Amino acid sequence: MEPDPLKPDPPDPDLFGQWLGANAALRPLSDDGFSAGVLARLPGGTPARASKRTLLCLLAAALGAAVALAMALAAPAASIDLTGVDGELREAVGLLGSPAAGAAIAATVLSMLYVFQSELRRWRLRIMGL
Repeated sequence: MEPDPLKPDPPDPDLFGQWLGANAALRPLSDDGFSAGVLARLPGGTPARASKRTLLCLLAAALGAAVALAMALAAPAASIDLTGVDGELREAVGLLGSPAAGAAIAATVLSMLYVFQSELRRWRLRIMGL
């Protein structure tokens, strides 16, 4: 623990307010257009492809939800008895091997690869050190 003489005095909360009030009306410093040049060189907004990416993600999500709903409606109702959970779990995992589930998973994976191809390419280049 520090002795009291080494501790700084607590700041006066009104001191900053007084300084701000006195200096708020001053003109900004001249930078000969430096700030405007920096702002002009900043990248623009989001690319036009962002709306296409959003649409593809929404379509993939809707397709996945439709397939899941169709599979849920086609499957027999699950019982509440937890003694047969092992068998029901095996049956549910077995449903993932159906052609409809495989097609839904493949469509989702391909959609995600297409949508995020530029990010994956940048990530791959960064991993390879290029």
